[in-house]
Amino acid sequence: MRLWLTNPKWMCRKHLVSEHGECHAFVKMIENGRKVEGYIKGGTLDPSKLIKRHNRLVKEMLERGYNHATPLSTTATLVKGNIPKKTVRKLLISRCPECKQGYKLWKKNRKK
Repeated sequence: MRLWLTNPKWMCRKHLVSEHGECHAFVKMIENGRKVEGYIKGGTLDPSKLIKRHNRLVKEMLERGYNHATPLSTTATLVKGNIPKKTVRKLLISRCPECKQGYKLWKKNRKK
């Protein structure tokens, strides 16, 4: 499990929808008192960004015409973590050809 925290515009469907689900899973873990320190130390979770990230993913999902019926909120304290964005982006595009292609197109169109 991880938060990619990359621009959802260029993420493939699988990673976009999966990260959305992982936002819910992380919040549930935190609310249930399960330890998430390993994720934080490993650079795969920044609890302070969970709600904002969820909402950004949902916005992109809706723009693509996907359904969404799972709002996310919590009263739990969400501590700050650190996710190295450039490293994570490189990891994602090295693992997923669809995300790599999406990133290239997004970057090309952004320069115009």
